[in-house]
Amino acid sequence: MQSFFRHRLVSTWVQYWTAEGNGWHLSIFRMLWCVFHLEFALHILRWTLHEAYLPALPYHGLLGIFAQQPWEFTALLAGVHLCLTLVLLIGWQTRIVQVLIAISATILFFRTLSTYHNHHAFYLCVTWYMTLIASEKFFSVDARKQFSLLSKSDFTAWQRQSVTLLGQRLILLQLSLLYLFAALNKIDPVWFARWSSTPELLHLTESSLLGVAWQFLLSAHFAWLPLVFIILLLFFLSFGIFIAHRHPWIALLGIGMHLLFELTLPVIIFTEMCGVIWMLQMLYKYYDYSECR
Repeated sequence: MQSFFRHRLVSTWVQYWTAEGNGWHLSIFRMLWCVFHLEFALHILRWTLHEAYLPALPYHGLLGIFAQQPWEFTALLAGVHLCLTLVLLIGWQTRIVQVLIAISATILFFRTLSTYHNHHAFYLCVTWYMTLIASEKFFSVDARKQFSLLSKSDFTAWQRQSVTLLGQRLILLQLSLLYLFAALNKIDPVWFARWSSTPELLHLTESSLLGVAWQFLLSAHFAWLPLVFIILLLFFLSFGIFIAHRHPWIALLGIGMHLLFELTLPVIIFTEMCGVIWMLQMLYKYYDYSECR
């Protein structure tokens, strides 16, 4: 019996990571993620032009090679990254461009010491996972080329041909781990004590509506209640994200949580990135043909 369950567990694990599906939702995701490629390129250009003449920042020894790049090279590479984004948006040579964008994003990320910008670290991880995604089958110049080369029936068969979902699975795992460790971190009383003295909490209390609610919770000794709710929600979403394509309300719950964060403690483009990933799961629900094989 134990051997049976072990075999079943291993089989389920392998099937999950080797699953295939239709590429329609991946093509939509490619275009939506171009918004963040664009934001990243413009952020780097702005950072470079504003801080080019300041003293060099302290780099870790392993990253010293990035510190040797002149600011002109960084600005040029950011421009290249911007151009690649436009090429990826229209879907020309999609697979190659996805790899080139991931490489340029990595160089720019470490050149600007953006290791302190967690939202850009998250962006970089997802960008690399996208190199494993076949997102050229719909809404792309590549698809248009195939349409001109193949008969209508062959082109339809090409578009409906299943593609690996490994890249999508890794993106979901990345967001799941982010939720999981965020929840674990908030369990630590030291975190709450440290956060209670930050400008972020002061910003919350200055808001008329949230400030009144927070003062009420403090006076009623229920200030811990919102934190417990957020912790439980993060734990739930860290596992729920993997089944959100079957239960869209989970995706809506995740999007709602990030919108709430955006209204209270906005983090640059983080809400938008997570929202697009949740949308990826919702689109997958309606365009997954892997179970029909």
